[in-house]
Amino acid sequence: MVDRRIRKARFSSRDLCALLDAVMERREDLFGRGGDPPDAQRRRRDAWQYVTERVNAVSGTHRTWEEVRKKVHDLKKSTKEKLAYNRRSWQAAGGEPSDVKTLTEFENDMIVVLGKESLEGLQPVDIGTITRCVPQNEHCGQQVISQEQHKFACRLSPTPLETENSVETSLVQGIKDENQETPSESLSTSDEWEEVVVGDEGTTIAAWRPIMISAPTPLDAVTDLNGPAFKRRLLEHGARVEQSLAFMHTTLEDGMVRLDQRLSSMQSAIEQMATPVTAAVENSLTQAVGNAGASLVNVHSIAMEALGSKLKEAVVAGFDSLGQQLHGTMSEGIKNLIEKQCSTFLQLIAYCEEMPSSSGTSEVKAVDTPVTTS
Repeated sequence: MVDRRIRKARFSSRDLCALLDAVMERREDLFGRGGDPPDAQRRRRDAWQYVTERVNAVSGTHRTWEEVRKKVHDLKKSTKEKLAYNRRSWQAAGGEPSDVKTLTEFENDMIVVLGKESLEGLQPVDIGTITRCVPQNEHCGQQVISQEQHKFACRLSPTPLETENSVETSLVQGIKDENQETPSESLSTSDEWEEVVVGDEGTTIAAWRPIMISAPTPLDAVTDLNGPAFKRRLLEHGARVEQSLAFMHTTLEDGMVRLDQRLSSMQSAIEQMATPVTAAVENSLTQAVGNAGASLVNVHSIAMEALGSKLKEAVVAGFDSLGQQLHGTMSEGIKNLIEKQCSTFLQLIAYCEEMPSSSGTSEVKAVDTPVTTS
């Protein structure tokens, strides 16, 4: 029968970032303290559910808490395998640079979340509290200081040069450093190395464990703190220190004098430059104000001229239109008046013409009547 299950998409970088952030927040509930599983299974189940919700919030693929837990375990497994391989390669090469597998960004995050000691199977080691069956003349795991030198350093009595206590201390330390083995020389004679984990960050250091420590070497006349050679070197060193301090004091005084001279010269130069600069600024401002005033006057005159010409043109145009209107109105009125007068004169003329004819007829009738009577 064919398997028809659909394989889900791989975890993207965004999914892994959300996954590791959520695991970092709830790592106490998921893994407990010291790498032991927690007692409450419910809290661990709730923590895995929380991590799953955080992953599904940013992922386009819905995943179950079992799938998320399996991904975390796969990351942990790959990180442990790479760390073990790198450790074996480093041991096989004798501490020299060897072929190592590079951890991915998320595998490095797993180291931060779980701790390198839990991934490599080591318990956290505190260098300050580690107990070793070695003599007390091993100092900080790097260099050997003999017990006799410790006694001399602690038994150093004050000398007549009490005022130069700090100088003597530095000289004593310098002589001890010159006659002791350097860290590189001490490490070069050892054959046993061990990688020690420091803190929760997983930082490792190469701790030196000597197989055997030789007997303290006797001090010679130069390194004997009570011998004349040491006192002579101490006096010579004190004289050189005094000379150096005197030279430094003289140099500082000369420098202060030169600095005062430079400051005074700079002050005088500034004062000399202040007067012409002030005058130049005042002249510039005055010229600028004058130019601005002249420009404003010119602009005002030009504006007034333009306004006057516009007003003149407007008045002329108004009077022209008014004259034309008055001329037309008066022409029509005079024409009407003339027509009315003409009609009146015609009526008078007609009336006058009718008057003589009527008067003549009456006279004729008056004349004819008597004739007829007679």
